[in-house]
Amino acid sequence: MVDIISPNDISTSMFRRSKRSLNEVSMESAIDLIKKALELEVNVAEIYVDTVGPPDKYQEKLKAIFPKIKITVAKKADSTYPIVSLASICAKVSRDHALKVWKFREGIEVPEDGFGSGYPGDPVTKRFLQEYEPVFGFPRIVRFSWSTAVNALEGSAFAVEFEEEDQPGKEKVVLGSKKMTSFFKAEVPVKKFKRHQFWKDRCIEDVTDF
Repeated sequence: MVDIISPNDISTSMFRRSKRSLNEVSMESAIDLIKKALELEVNVAEIYVDTVGPPDKYQEKLKAIFPKIKITVAKKADSTYPIVSLASICAKVSRDHALKVWKFREGIEVPEDGFGSGYPGDPVTKRFLQEYEPVFGFPRIVRFSWSTAVNALEGSAFAVEFEEEDQPGKEKVVLGSKKMTSFFKAEVPVKKFKRHQFWKDRCIEDVTDF
C-alpha cells in the first residue's frame, strides 16, 4: 500500500499553530499504513522501517503501538533490507506518476519543458520556481515549507500581515516588501454617481445591514 501525502497537506501541518514536523507526518503515515494492513487481517510478523530522525526513539514508539510485532527501524534501511528497497521503489514510482498527471487548480500555464522532478538539484525545477510569478505563493504542487521554495519567494512574494497577538519567543517572519493593504489604497478620488431615477421610482436602496 502507498499513502499519498500532498505538498499542501505537509505545508499546512508544518505551518499551523500546533505544528507537526515532516518527521511526525512521516511517522503518522507509516503507523496508519500498518494499522490498515492489520485491519485487512494481513499476518504482519515483522516490520522494517527506514528511519526519520533518531531510529531508537522511532522504534520504541512503534513497539509501544504494536507490541506483538517484531520491529526494526534503521538508517538507510532501503539499502540494507530488500523489503524496504521495494517500498522505496513503490514510493518513488507513485510520486513520479502523481507529478505526471498533476492538474493545476490554479489554471497556470506550465512551460514546455515542464517543472522537472521536484527535487532541489533539478535545474528545470529551479527555473520553474524562479520564473513563476507568485502573488501570494506558489501553486499547491509546491511545498511552502520547503527551504528551496522559501528562498525563491524572498523578494518576489507580497507580504501579508495578520492581526494577532505575538507569541513570546517567536520571531515574526515576513516575505516580500509590499503590504497587502497597499493594493486597496485609492490612487485617485472616487467619483460619486447620482442614483438613477429607475431605482428611485421603485424604492430600491442599497442595503448593508440585514
